[in-house]
Amino acid sequence: MPKLWLAQLLCPQRHCILGLAYDLEEHTPADIEERFTLMLTMVGIMNPWCGICRSRTLHVEHGKLATDDWDEANAILREAEQANLATRAILGDQNRN
Repeated sequence: MPKLWLAQLLCPQRHCILGLAYDLEEHTPADIEERFTLMLTMVGIMNPWCGICRSRTLHVEHGKLATDDWDEANAILREAEQANLATRAILGDQNRN
């Protein structure tokens, strides 16, 4: 059975820049952090700062998800994603670039 965890790239104010669910039995936290680094250093993939507070000080936190079932985890994460997209729509693109 998988051991599902969530890695989040956060600014000091805990705004989440990037999140990734992963199975701890298949990937190490270091593997996930390497993926985050690649995404931040590849031109055009994403901005390397917080789109809300513009902080460039970012860190990764890993935490256990409430479930080890991928379908349940996906539903929970999609719900959070929709809430975040609604917040982004309210804020608009004023903080981009």
